[in-house]
Amino acid sequence: MAKKFYILTFGCQMNEYDSEVLESILSADGYILTGKPDEADLAVINTCSVRKKAETRAMARIAQIAALKKDKRSFKVVVAGCMAKRAGQAIIDQIPGVDYVIGPDFIPEIPDIIDSPETKKIYIDEKGGVEGLTNGFKGGRPTAFLAITKGCENYCSYCIVPYVRGSMRSRPVDSILAEIKLLKNSGVKEITLLGQNVNSYNDNGIDFPSLLRLIAPDSPPRLRFLTSHPKDISDNLIACFAEIPSLCQSLHLPLQSGSDKILEAMNRGYTAKHYLGLIEKLRRMAPDISLSTDLIVGFPGETEDDFQQTLDLVKEIEYDSAFMFRYSVRPGTKAAEFADDVPEEVKIERLNKLISLQQGIADKRSARWVGCSIEVLIEKKSRREPFYPQGKTRGGQSVIITNNDHLNVGELIIAKIESSRSKTLFGQAEKLA
Repeated sequence: MAKKFYILTFGCQMNEYDSEVLESILSADGYILTGKPDEADLAVINTCSVRKKAETRAMARIAQIAALKKDKRSFKVVVAGCMAKRAGQAIIDQIPGVDYVIGPDFIPEIPDIIDSPETKKIYIDEKGGVEGLTNGFKGGRPTAFLAITKGCENYCSYCIVPYVRGSMRSRPVDSILAEIKLLKNSGVKEITLLGQNVNSYNDNGIDFPSLLRLIAPDSPPRLRFLTSHPKDISDNLIACFAEIPSLCQSLHLPLQSGSDKILEAMNRGYTAKHYLGLIEKLRRMAPDISLSTDLIVGFPGETEDDFQQTLDLVKEIEYDSAFMFRYSVRPGTKAAEFADDVPEEVKIERLNKLISLQQGIADKRSARWVGCSIEVLIEKKSRREPFYPQGKTRGGQSVIITNNDHLNVGELIIAKIESSRSKTLFGQAEKLA
């Protein structure tokens, strides 16, 4: 009887991609995917370490899954990913039911590790290379991720990623182009190129804008990338938004703070003025570009004036969306050495104020599409009744189609937007794109 496996993924798109690679490998080895851990012979929990809350949630779920071993002793439990790399042996000490702790670089080797006669339980050292899909795309979705880099060497003072993902590594161009072809032949209509700092890509002199231009002739209808670092956004990359038809006019560009003092303490490598200059160039080159960002409030040393500078810059830029967080200490980072001197209640107050400001901006940005006819890629059915087809624009806005419930996942259509609510647009299908 074929063995079954269960994968639970926490965290970022890179973790989702790592899980897709593992699913591809396990399926090729004869395993069958199940959505129920109690049916599985192997459970892999792919974890995140960016924030304490993510680790707390993961540990609670790992304990629940490991408890299933009482009824099935052959059941293997693997904790993988960034928290595994950071915590190591401490995970097994806290939850003895865990069989293996495996860092991000060893995820593709999980089948070999669990079949090995070795008694070693912890695999968290850094390895070279960037693994990709090799056995077909199993997701059955019209969108897919594709890793082009791993690791990061920016060492932002608040960030644990360089310590758990390792040094910056770029994937060979030929490997990327082969996976683009594989995904396109599998019916994928939109590919997102991934990396902790994707625009630092360099393979033997081929930089990121050059890679985009090599991908373009054979890419599916839509191409995206994330995440970008402002210090590495070049004029050559900005020009790609006007030159490459498949490149969606959307960009996630983390700001983190509008205060130069805080940006320096964060070791971000740019000023607010430089960042604003990038936004102005992007909007000149691609007037309809949708912009999203990351923002942290309550970083050590942040005064009311520093926070106001963040509010002022958010007002000036007007992001389509933002991920907003209050600062929390990550052990092992440089910022963990700083005095966490902003009281928790002040962090919460500032975060709520920022969220309120951004929500109003997002509503305004969404409303600008009302009356427009725009391209939508159908991705799923909406979660609430009536279960209308739902998809995304090239700018990343979510659209619910209200006049045709027979549209299939993966269809590209033109829809006329009739209304907007919060982050969601509502429209009527006009024709196939």
